[in-house]
Amino acid sequence: MAFDDLQTDEPLSHRAKPPMDMDAAMLMGCTGFVVASLATYLLAVWPYFAVIREQHTLSGLGKALALGGVPAFGLGFLLVRRYGLPAACGAVGGAMATAIFIYVRLQQVMLGFDVPEIPDPEYPRFVAWLLPLVWLTTAVFVELVAMLVWPERSPDDGD
Repeated sequence: MAFDDLQTDEPLSHRAKPPMDMDAAMLMGCTGFVVASLATYLLAVWPYFAVIREQHTLSGLGKALALGGVPAFGLGFLLVRRYGLPAACGAVGGAMATAIFIYVRLQQVMLGFDVPEIPDPEYPRFVAWLLPLVWLTTAVFVELVAMLVWPERSPDDGD
């Protein structure tokens, strides 16, 4: 056939990788999506449980956001290099779940305004919806930049 290996004696500078079949490409995309979504979500929410207990203060909330956001956004950015568009979509999906978590957590913190036993937050009520929106917008921006830095490759490129 016209596209078969020519079987010549010409030396090759590198061994050609076999093209990726459809099943392998689908498995690679699904794996990239799941890994990106779960890993970015877990990296983003762990500070709220393990490290930062004073989320009603601006410094505590800032530490929790920084300790979770920097690794989560960084990992989502780097996973695009390996998995491409599925990882970008997975990282945005993980950011959506994180935004919902942050919203619900801040709604709990906002109970301090109404319940005397809970300390009052140092920030106004609108932060409870603004912060998750900023989180999700930042995630989309980071993944768009990652897709511009590492454009989508063909599944036949291998990797």
